[in-house]
Amino acid sequence: MQTIVSTVECPRCKEKAFEQYEYNTGRCKGWCNNCNYNYAKRKKVIAQNKDFEVSADNGYGIVCLVKIDGSSHYYMFNADIERIVIDRFVAYLDIPEVDAENSYMVNYGNDAFYVLYGKVPENFIDIYIETLKCHKPFLEAVDKRYLLKKG
Repeated sequence: MQTIVSTVECPRCKEKAFEQYEYNTGRCKGWCNNCNYNYAKRKKVIAQNKDFEVSADNGYGIVCLVKIDGSSHYYMFNADIERIVIDRFVAYLDIPEVDAENSYMVNYGNDAFYVLYGKVPENFIDIYIETLKCHKPFLEAVDKRYLLKKG
């Protein structure tokens, strides 16, 4: 994979951020260590490198599946949660070992959290920030999601 890494201005906090552009695929990922903002976009070359068509994914998300034994699995997303992932999450809720009442799915986009399923705990923001900080290197390396096991 051949990439170009550049220092850019963060679209959210206007501080220094980084952008990694894979010129063979047109994929571009950016991240800001100051406000933890991540984004991904794809540049489609039109008319021999003269114009670009850019599509961007500016969302995050987190899924928490809680088991009856008290352990939980956190899945974090680096882009908007796709419909197939929501369908799989709902299917997991039917498994007898899963505590559906305490499991939840939250999407983050446009500077707001949107609860897609369940009831988030009172300390949700703390959980989200802690999970994001602990696994920030993985978010930079993994395109869509990773698994963190707790419990």
